[in-house]
Amino acid sequence: MWKSISAIGKRWPIAVSRVNVLSLGRGFGGDVAPIDRERCGKSWVSQSVAANSLDVSSDRDFILEFVFDLTTIALHLAGWAEEWILWSTTEFNFLELPDAFCTGSSIMPHKKNPDVLELIRGKSARVAGALQQLVGAHQGIAAGVQSRFARGQGGAFRRVDTVAGSLELAAARSFVRRAFARRIMPLGWRMASSMRRR
Repeated sequence: MWKSISAIGKRWPIAVSRVNVLSLGRGFGGDVAPIDRERCGKSWVSQSVAANSLDVSSDRDFILEFVFDLTTIALHLAGWAEEWILWSTTEFNFLELPDAFCTGSSIMPHKKNPDVLELIRGKSARVAGALQQLVGAHQGIAAGVQSRFARGQGGAFRRVDTVAGSLELAAARSFVRRAFARRIMPLGWRMASSMRRR
């Protein structure tokens, strides 16, 4: 999972380059003041300068790309959470989840419910939903300012907090039951193909 997420991280510089565009002097009225935009762009470390006012007011591709990257990370985290939930069950018993990941039960206080992992898995759907909302809002738009732009961006920004919180929780330490794993490994049956042959 971490390899997949680190591969996504390589796309962040591309996303930053699409956002880091100087829009000064390209408002609705065009150039209303004599501004040296190229010089301002170098002073503010902008990677490029907006070509025209339509480009500034109607381009939202960078938001779609950004939320797509967040969605990809959230989906990988959901798969990781599902695997940990499975491996920590009595049937597998490969992992011992930290207490911070779990809650108890009113009738079974000793039981460890992996609620945090289940929430990470569930919240990935919200991130994917934010991407779908943005795609729907940007479908068939004409050039220029659109009021629908503002409605979908709030959800996109909230998904940043969702993914950041999930990543912070994913970095928590768990404990592998190595003795149990070493005991069952010599028994075989590790691959479905060998299981079928037997």
